[in-house]
Amino acid sequence: MSALRKRLAEALAAGRATAPQNPQALATQPTPPPLNVRRVMLALVQGQALAEVQASLLTLKKIASEKGIGLVLVTDQTDVALFQLADCITEYLPAPAMIPGLLPSQDPQSYVARRLGILMRKWEPVQVLPFGTVAQALFEHWQSANPRLENAQCSK
Repeated sequence: MSALRKRLAEALAAGRATAPQNPQALATQPTPPPLNVRRVMLALVQGQALAEVQASLLTLKKIASEKGIGLVLVTDQTDVALFQLADCITEYLPAPAMIPGLLPSQDPQSYVARRLGILMRKWEPVQVLPFGTVAQALFEHWQSANPRLENAQCSK
C-alpha cells in the first residue's frame, strides 16, 4: 500500500492524475503550443444532421491537415461521439431555434451571436467555414453585429 501512496504522491506533485509508466517516452513527446499561438480553422456546422456532419468531417480534417492548422468544430449536435473525435476540438453552440426552449428570456439571435463572438475571441481562427444555410446565416449575423472584426475570414 505504501508503494501506491508514493506513486500517487509523485503523480500529484507532478500535476498528473497518474504517474507516467515511461518517463523517457513522455519527455520525447512534442508538447502542443499554447492556445494563444495555435492556428485553427473554425467549422460551423449548425443545422446539419449528424450524418452530414460526419460526412463533412473527412473534408474538414483534410483541409486542416493540408494547411497545417487545427480544427475546431462548432455544432448544435449533442451526440457525445462528436466530442470525442481525434484531431478535432468540438464546441457546442445551440441553433437559434433551440434557444426558446432552453432560455425563454433570451433573444435567440443575440444569444447565439454573443456565444459565437466568445468562440471567435477564444480561438482566433485564421479561417471560418460555415457549412449550410443555418451556419452561414449565423456567421453573417455575427459579422454584421461586429463590423470592426473584418479580419474574420469566411470561406464559402
